[in-house]
Formats: sequence, structure tokens, C-alpha cells
Amino acid sequence: MHRGMIGAARPTRAVLVGVLAVAFLGAILAARPAGRGADPTIEAGRAALLHQEAQDATTRLDDLIDQLQVALDAGRRGSALVIDGEESPRADLTDAAAEVIAASDEAALAIAAAARVDGILAAVAPRRALLPPGPSAPLFPAISAQFTTAAAAADPFVARRQATDQTLAALADALAALEGDDPRGALADLDRAEEALDAIRDWEEPPTVLPFWLDTTGKLLSAARRIARASLAGDADAVARAAARYARAADDAHRADTALAIAIAESGSSLAATPLQQLADALEAATTQREALEAIQAAF
Repeated sequence: MHRGMIGAARPTRAVLVGVLAVAFLGAILAARPAGRGADPTIEAGRAALLHQEAQDATTRLDDLIDQLQVALDAGRRGSALVIDGEESPRADLTDAAAEVIAASDEAALAIAAAARVDGILAAVAPRRALLPPGPSAPLFPAISAQFTTAAAAADPFVARRQATDQTLAALADALAALEGDDPRGALADLDRAEEALDAIRDWEEPPTVLPFWLDTTGKLLSAARRIARASLAGDADAVARAAARYARAADDAHRADTALAIAIAESGSSLAATPLQQLADALEAATTQREALEAIQAAF
């Protein structure tokens, strides 16, 4: 009886040893680093979630990129009209300001979507680099305000740029009238040139070479007027002296015209240069981040 009881206890002891062994092995497995031997179902679910979030973030960025491109196109059109053209650049620059503000909400959504992707990416593939930074939504109101400021300054700038062209065109008409023996017509053309020149003289914050241009152009107009008046008076000697004075002024005038044209182009470009560059940077950041999201979708 005693031996039977002892014999009957042996299987129970073996079972206990087996249970302890399994428990010990389980503890070892539980202590393994996360990700090694992880549940394939969980891994697949995380990868699917990462893929979906990357896809959603890409869609957000697509909408943002479209809006930023529209704003950039409008800003560039307006900036080009400031430098050259007869149309007012105000509408395009104002449109650029409005489009940037309209993109602010979409930028915030795109930033939040990218942050979710980074969060999941850190858990699923911790060794993989996070997304490159996208555009900064807080900068958008400042960019918009800069376009608005440029729009306000654009029309006065263009009016003075056009006045320089009108001055030279009227002077050319006066010279043609003098060559056609029409001194009275020349004087009328010179009056138009003087009116255009007056519009340029009150230029606030003008290009640095404007005083030089005003001086040389004024000398040309004065010499041409002397020629016209001497012609009306029939004074050949006075005509010759005035013509010589005009020739001397013309030497400096060509350099002045070239310098002013360059200065106007540079000044006109600077009106919207800062918001255009910032907008282009934002568009590049959004495009770069989108490319990274496409790579994640391909990998997971």
C-alpha cells in the first residue's frame, strides 16, 4: 500500500517538473526584445495601418501641393507684371495672398497626418528614418501678409516704371518732329515728356540710379527744347549750340537708361521676392515629404 502510494506520486512530480519547465520557457520568451518573434498578425496589422496612414497623408499633401502651386503661379505672374507689362499686378499678388491663407488649414491637416505616420513608423520600423520635415503652417499667414504688402506697392511702382518709358517715348517723338521740321510739334511732345518726368520725380524709395537718370534726361529735354525754340526763331547758330549740348547729354543718357532699366528690374523683383521664395520652399518641402510617403507605401 505504501509503495503503491509512492509509485502513484511519481507521475504527479513529473507533471509538476514539466509545468515548471514550460513556465520557465515562457518567461524566457516573454523577456525577448520586442519585435523578435512578434505575433505576425500584429505585425501585419501595424504594417497595414502604417500603409493606410501614409496613403492618407499623401492625399493631404497632394491637396496642399495643388494649393501652393496655384499660389506660386499667381505670385510669379504678379511679380513678372511688376517688372514688365501694361497690366496691373495687384490682382495676381492679391490672389497669391488669398491662396496661401486658404492653404493654411490643409497644411495643418497634412502636418498632423505626417505626425501620425512618424508615430506608427517608430513602432513598426524603429530603425527607419522618420519623414523629412514638411512645410511650416505657422509661416503661411506671414507669407500671405507679404504678398498683400507687395500688392499695395506694385501699382505705384508700375506707374513710375511706365512713366520712364513714356518720357523716353515722348522725347523720341520730339526728335522725330524736329527732323521733320516741325518744331511746334516737337515742343508739344516735350511737354508730354516733362509731365511724365514729373510723375517720376516724386517716386518714394526710388532706385538708387534715379537721380542720375533724372539729371541726364532733364538735360536732353532742355537741349531739345532749345533746338525747337531756336528753329522757330530761325537762329541757326543757336540751333547748332543746342544740338551740341544735346549730343553731350546723350553720351551720359545711354548709360543712365541702361542703369535705370537694371535697377527697375531689381527693385521690381524685390517687391515679392521674399514671399515667393518662402512659398517655393514650402512647396519643395511638401513635395519631398510626399516622395518619402510614397516610399513607405511601397515598403509596407
